[in-house]
Formats: sequence, structure tokens, C-alpha cells
Amino acid sequence: MKIKNNALDLTFATADAHINHNHPDILRMRGVSTREENTEWVINQWNSVVPEDGTVFHLGDFCFTDPDNSITKSVLKRLNYKTLYMLWGNHNSGASQLYREATQHFFKSLGAKDSNGTKYEVYPMSVSVGRNKTVTFVGDYFEASHYSNLIVMFHYAIRNWNKKGKGAWHLCGHSHGNDRYITKEGAANRVLDCGIDTLRVPWSFRQIKEWMLARTFNDSHDHH
Repeated sequence: MKIKNNALDLTFATADAHINHNHPDILRMRGVSTREENTEWVINQWNSVVPEDGTVFHLGDFCFTDPDNSITKSVLKRLNYKTLYMLWGNHNSGASQLYREATQHFFKSLGAKDSNGTKYEVYPMSVSVGRNKTVTFVGDYFEASHYSNLIVMFHYAIRNWNKKGKGAWHLCGHSHGNDRYITKEGAANRVLDCGIDTLRVPWSFRQIKEWMLARTFNDSHDHH
């Protein structure tokens, strides 16, 4: 996927929404008291910057304790975006069930005998969740580019990502600001924790580009 200059203001990255989560640390970081307040906080933060025609990459851990994906579907209809690219994290409740439904429909459309969507994974897999809203599941790992800059996306921070030594960007989540080497204040390389607890809102790729180009990059571990 190529992200051009005219799309930088309409393309965003975020991670670790943790919808419907009531862990004390999550609630404390967000200044809320209940899982319901937490969900509303995420929706408000997201919609404060993302337009209805925006494209968003969510880098894992979207929702908790949602086995029938009813909460996931409800929130996906309320969030602003036109296309949402969903990567897996280590907490995939709700989103994983939505994905299984989509793969089941896909296999049935092929006339496959085993159409339960549990034995195989297919990416990308897109599903419509509302008017003009599409969620596209892309698996654990995704690469995009902005002209000559490779953009590596993964839930977890990678020490040596593809083309790191040539200035490639690495976007991740998972750490909730607890790893100073990947936060916007402390990162010494072109790697950024895009979690909503770190950046507070999804960042546009224009913001990400400006931040990345202000970073030096270390090629000592990458000879490719």
C-alpha cells in the first residue's frame, strides 16, 4: 500500500484502544472510572481528529471481553473512518469473532466443504460494518510505504525491522508508554509507540512523517 502526500492528513495510526476494558491502570491513564467511561473516552479521542472519510491503521488490542462481538460492532459503527485496517495484538476479543464471521462467509461463497472459518486465515479480509465503513483485517504484520520510506507496522516493538538501516519507519503499540525507547519523547530511532495512551489521539501520517524525519536512524544492526 502506498500513502501519497495528498493522503497524509486523512491517514492515521493508533493502537491499544482497549475498548470495554476496566483494568485499573488503563482507567487511571485515561482519567475514567468504569469500562463504559473508558469506551466513551476512546470514541471521543478518536473522533476528535479522524474525519468520516479517514483511513486508520489500528495496531492491535482493539477490544476486551466481547465474545459475541456486539460491543465491537457497536463501537466500529460510532467511530469516524471510511477504511479501518485492523492488525492483531495479544487481546483480540470481539475483533477476532468479527474476522471469523467474515472468513466463514468467504469460504461459503467459494462452496468450500469446510466453511467454518477456523482452520484457515485469509488476508486481507474486509467486512462492512455500516454505511461507508469497511474494516480490513491484515493479520499480524503489515507494510506500507510513503514514496521511498518503508513503513513497518506490528503490535509489538521490533528491534530490527525491515530496512531499518535505510531509514524505514516502525509503528507499534503494546507498551502503553512504558517503554521510553519507543515513545515520542524518548525514541532514539525511527520507531514510534502509536498507542492511544501515549499519543492520546490517533496521529495523522503527516504528524508521523514530521516526527520521523526529525529522528536520526541507526544502521549498525541492519546490513540489508
